[in-house]
Amino acid sequence: MRVAGEESRGGEGMLRHSLGYPTGDRRTSLLMLEAEAPDQVRVGQPYTYTLRVTNLTDTPLHDVEVRDVGHQARENPQERTAENDRATERDRERAETPHDRTTGATWNVGTLAPKETQTKQINATADEVGTMGNCLAVTFNPTLCMAVRVVKPELQIVKIGRTGR
Repeated sequence: MRVAGEESRGGEGMLRHSLGYPTGDRRTSLLMLEAEAPDQVRVGQPYTYTLRVTNLTDTPLHDVEVRDVGHQARENPQERTAENDRATERDRERAETPHDRTTGATWNVGTLAPKETQTKQINATADEVGTMGNCLAVTFNPTLCMAVRVVKPELQIVKIGRTGR
């Protein structure tokens, strides 16, 4: 399965995927979306994967939302039947239909403070043998923040004089 962004191997059979938004590169992006999932799971057995979003800027990001925009086409390497081909074609058609692309689960993160990271654990179960993939998208509103110092001047005039002695 081809994955956008960077992929690396973690400990204990985990794969890490990451993508910087909007440029794809952490050094020039505003937000980092990361997913860590098992390299393989058993059919019918529950497993957990982790999503993590990080604000890479020094200002807040508002209305952060991670959406599951759909599944990539599944392929069962052990069994290619006419039904599998029809199911794969249905998956492709759904992925190409704009209104269906946003019907997946949504994680409303809200506001991410400067340099803040939020994490969410997701439980899933694979229901058939083959390859399964989820496609994630993130939206947010960057904010331009400025600071103005506010002061309260407190001047005192003190007159010191000498008395004639």
